[in-house]
Amino acid sequence: MPVAPGSQEQPAPRAARTVVHTVSASGGQPVIHGYVYPHTAEDAANAPQPDDEYVPDSALIHRVRIFRWKSRYPYYEEFVRTAEKLLGECGQRCERVPFFSYVPQYSQMNPQQLAWYLHLRECIREGSFPDTDYSYVLLLVYEILNLSDRISPDRGQELLCGIWSGYRERFRQLDNYLPEWICDYSLVHHLSSPACLGGELLAQIMQHCALREFYVSGGAADGYVQVLLAFCCNYDYRKSKFCTPENWELFDRTVAAVLRQATELLSESGRLFSASGMDDSRLTRDAYSGALCSWRVKRKIEISYCSFSRSHELRFLITDIVKYTENKLRAWLGVRSRLTIYALPVRLRERIDAAVAELLPAKQTANRKQEIPAYERLYDLPETPLSFSNAADIERLSWNTTQKLVEAFAEEGERQAEPSSASQVPPMTGAGTAGAPGREESVPGSASASETVPETAPEAVHGPVSSMVTPSVTGVPDRAVSPEVSVRKASTPEASPPQGSQTMPEAGLCDALSLYRAFLEAVLREDSGAQRSEAAKLGRLPDAVADEINELAADRTGDILLEDVGDGYRVLEEYRHLLDGWSPSVP
Repeated sequence: MPVAPGSQEQPAPRAARTVVHTVSASGGQPVIHGYVYPHTAEDAANAPQPDDEYVPDSALIHRVRIFRWKSRYPYYEEFVRTAEKLLGECGQRCERVPFFSYVPQYSQMNPQQLAWYLHLRECIREGSFPDTDYSYVLLLVYEILNLSDRISPDRGQELLCGIWSGYRERFRQLDNYLPEWICDYSLVHHLSSPACLGGELLAQIMQHCALREFYVSGGAADGYVQVLLAFCCNYDYRKSKFCTPENWELFDRTVAAVLRQATELLSESGRLFSASGMDDSRLTRDAYSGALCSWRVKRKIEISYCSFSRSHELRFLITDIVKYTENKLRAWLGVRSRLTIYALPVRLRERIDAAVAELLPAKQTANRKQEIPAYERLYDLPETPLSFSNAADIERLSWNTTQKLVEAFAEEGERQAEPSSASQVPPMTGAGTAGAPGREESVPGSASASETVPETAPEAVHGPVSSMVTPSVTGVPDRAVSPEVSVRKASTPEASPPQGSQTMPEAGLCDALSLYRAFLEAVLREDSGAQRSEAAKLGRLPDAVADEINELAADRTGDILLEDVGDGYRVLEEYRHLLDGWSPSVP
């Protein structure tokens, strides 16, 4: 079909393509697996090929691909030609002339400034770094980057590293550029990490470079320990309260040795952590970004590497290794607390256990089975076998002693009760001591003034020895009755006086407990809900009310009145008759 003059034939639009799979379970119907844009397949097929590709001698960086710059620009061609002309000229000693430019070039300098630049370049090539302006230093860096085909790569890397280490204290802005440019220069020219940047300087330069892995040098046995601790660990063992100045050397030596063995275990064929199952990271960067650079040396770099600074899996693994090692150190120091370990493989635990066992010195434990001196053996009790007959004899002798003590206290009470003159003995109160059996005494508040204390009542229940009651027989049988059981038997309803005739200590108990009458009525009904309600009306908890009632009862009877039954309280059966003096409304 002819095309009209002045018009252009438009290409037919490319149809979108899809990836289709047929699944038998769906009856042979096509199922769309994913959408593919029209240009995606062609871009993948026509992807640019690198001009250079190599595997560097590094345990972290696994592959580098270098592409030439895809477009040409003539901005800095004059700069490159001037740099080539001045490369062989030697500078002479001259006076320093100030110079400033944001993007310094040769064309911006006058003859005096150019003379000082050439002299400064000679000094830097010889290893001295005289005081100068920042623009001169930056101009020399641009010259080295653009004349990589005239200056050997090894010499260029050496000069760049010398400029950075020699002038970084005076010009801190170099930290923002030179670490990145040295990395690009080395990768483009197949150079390893510069050996001159090591130790403390290496840690500083890595803080200002996106690809920190390039500056990590050394084998997996020793070169990566400090870097892993600085950039790949969420826990700083130096800040632990157990890492005291006395233990710093021990902690440093042990943690470093454990990390060294862990990296060896997780590395294969010289590639760090290749056995850990983590995938490589990929980074694409433009070389010499921000520098005055000709298109002839400008490059695009793709790096495939093991990222210790961006990999969360590796960061968690190194953190657990350090924490587990500190736990071992804490156990050796006798500290019971431990750090939490989340996911540490068993083989790593076993390797750490073996390494720590070799590194930590054996602790000298005191011998517990020391020889006992002969004079101390004289104080040892004789070793006799356990015998129930011996135990019964001891109990029988104890009861005999108890009977003698009670009789002695009773005789002493009788002597104190005898009047020393013709004066009348004052009546006994509820807080006083019980008199001798058979003595008729007046009790205030009792039902009748002629009531007497029964002779069958225990003599010393309210006396000086209030918790001891002896059996009525002279000899105590093998199964002797305990004092507590004897007191309870003496207080049972059978031994209590008839209803309506309270003895002296129990008199007035109902009046003293009148404030808690409603609560006690709920107790007698065994209604736990009512107990809580009545206690709330008093502004207290049921336990507090019960404690107050028991204190009042103990002051008058020597024993508590209420007992806890789990979901409430109830009155002890042997003391239930004490509440019979209340109105008939109480059950």
